[in-house]
Amino acid sequence: RTSDGLLGDPVNLAFLGDEAKLELVMRAAGWTRADPVTLASSWRIVVSTLRKRSYDEAPVSPLFLFGRQQDFAYQQEMDGNPRQRHHVRFWRCPEGWLLPGGRRVDWLAAGTFDTSVGLSLFTLQVTHKIDADTDVERDYIVQTVSQAEPAVVLDVIEDFSTGYHARNGGGDSIRTDGDLPIVDVRAVGEAR
Repeated sequence: RTSDGLLGDPVNLAFLGDEAKLELVMRAAGWTRADPVTLASSWRIVVSTLRKRSYDEAPVSPLFLFGRQQDFAYQQEMDGNPRQRHHVRFWRCPEGWLLPGGRRVDWLAAGTFDTSVGLSLFTLQVTHKIDADTDVERDYIVQTVSQAEPAVVLDVIEDFSTGYHARNGGGDSIRTDGDLPIVDVRAVGEAR
């Protein structure tokens, strides 16, 4: 959910592994950890967007899952343009928490692609607009980490959630097939 309580971007990925392994694989795949949202980082993204200057660590807006803001986010700017970027937010799952059906994962994540900057349909605040086909971004994230690190193991829960057409908190359309990839990074960095 957004800070206004509206539905946010869809959770479309799950991960197994600790934060250090997750950081290792994301960096190897060319992702940059986003700065936390502060007054200074918010001002910097506004200026960089208006001036069309790169800001590789630009913050992502806070979304809430498990009653709290994401633990961290990663992103990849497109051609040095802060208006367009791949990004993914991560939330550590609470101790003992299980996916419906009883599967345990360590992290849930929401990956989307920012296509431009515009006004939220619901709040009229300035925000990034996302590509409606969130499966493309989900699959891109899986592809980048799998190609960067051969120790990554992938499992997919097909039809995990009902495929739907909806909108996120910014009013952007969302489409998905409902599959939930589980990316296992526990063996990353181990001696072979």
